[in-house]
Amino acid sequence: MKTSADLGITHCNQCGECCRRSSCHLDEKDVSRIAQYLGLSRREFARQYLQVILPTSESAAVKPLMTDDGCVFLKDSKCSIQEVKPKGGREYECWTVQPHASRYWWPKHGLSRIGVVIK
Repeated sequence: MKTSADLGITHCNQCGECCRRSSCHLDEKDVSRIAQYLGLSRREFARQYLQVILPTSESAAVKPLMTDDGCVFLKDSKCSIQEVKPKGGREYECWTVQPHASRYWWPKHGLSRIGVVIK
């Protein structure tokens, strides 16, 4: 897979392509910061905007929902929460796979801290 350097991209050109392909992983601080920015409790934010990815029976990742157009926060090819953009989005390198995405995996029992309930 080509890297951003192979493509001559040394910084984000704000094309929105990465957000059309996938939403980024969130850590607990991201959840709190974005919920506050949107004027929501963490539980309400989780209910309205988050999806849980279950890579193993013990851990999970939390990401914004995807729509037909991409990440739920992508508006007119721009991040509508740019001021509080998740760490995973800020660290994402254009056109590459995040090598350390597993650091965003949560123990399932820890998801309740941010209002995510797995049934």
